[in-house]
Amino acid sequence: MGSLRASPAHVVWRKVRERQFLSEYGALACQLVRELPRFGDDELRAALHARSARRLPIGERPGVLVVCARDWEANGLIQAFSAIGDATFLDKREARSRRGGLAGACLEAVRSRAKEGRPVALAFLYVDGRELAPEAVRALGELGVWTIAMCLDDKQLLLDRLPDGSRGGVQRELARAVDVYWTTFRGATDWLASIGARPWYAAEAADPERFRPVEVPARDIDVLWLGGGYGPRFDFVRALRGYGLEVQAYGPGWEHGSVPFDEMIRLYARSKVVLGLGGVGQGTTISCLKGRDFEVPMCGAVYLTSYNAELADHFVIGREVLCFSSAVDCAETIGWLLRRPGDAQAIREAARARSRADHSWTRRVERALALFRT
Repeated sequence: MGSLRASPAHVVWRKVRERQFLSEYGALACQLVRELPRFGDDELRAALHARSARRLPIGERPGVLVVCARDWEANGLIQAFSAIGDATFLDKREARSRRGGLAGACLEAVRSRAKEGRPVALAFLYVDGRELAPEAVRALGELGVWTIAMCLDDKQLLLDRLPDGSRGGVQRELARAVDVYWTTFRGATDWLASIGARPWYAAEAADPERFRPVEVPARDIDVLWLGGGYGPRFDFVRALRGYGLEVQAYGPGWEHGSVPFDEMIRLYARSKVVLGLGGVGQGTTISCLKGRDFEVPMCGAVYLTSYNAELADHFVIGREVLCFSSAVDCAETIGWLLRRPGDAQAIREAARARSRADHSWTRRVERALALFRT
């Protein structure tokens, strides 16, 4: 795990960072609890209709520019856009090194496709406000391109000051600039609308062809943690092991290290219980939806994660996914699952069925495109 991350000094540092985050988040929460007009899909469609005269129509197979990295996005998100439209992928990391940066690369891609007779009607931007300025978004709009920005973990990014000390207002500027701001933060939608954004609440998803059950000789792992190792994750796994549970941990910073994608899928299949933690940054007090909240159930695994009310928007908690409120609560639930393989199997089957029906990236993208077809 590394001597520094396991040291008492690191624990103190994490507590300081968590207090800083909670202080900033408290200021945002004061704004979120105000009485604000409701903003939902109907209101969003009306706002988009008012802008439609200045944008290209979204046809049955529209031209799409997909701007993101090729990390987890290459395991379903990019392919979903290719399935529903004429998509061009732009690697945002590679584009930043070009002359003109990411903004110039986006405009160049749109103009190049227009010359080919393949106009871009929609730019999907998996970026945050530090990566793409509002001026670049508005320039895309002047070319007739609809813009939709998706941002994950934006409970941090919407703060006045970000956890790394940088200015947080840039995220709000991006949210106002794009035609649709796709957020996984349900509680912020009305507030985002009040500051001039057009928010759409939708969760992450998973590709059922990549995240799937696979045949393995046996379920020989009692409890699996798979993901980066730091701060509260170390504490949590250590606590579970203290209750006598055998927890195998994989990922950067853990004893088993990182594993390739195919091995990750096999580990899910070998595990009786797969753990999740929904905390934001270095803390556990505030939670948000995570990609693994959808990837693990899509694999047909038993998924046990920290409680987040927004999970109930997407799964039946207790039947399709399970939640805990503390380490001891988690340990009790794991013990129950290990003693009841029949109940665990019913949860696996329900999780996979729900995920295939409702939580594929293709389904999310289809819903997003429907917003523009007013």
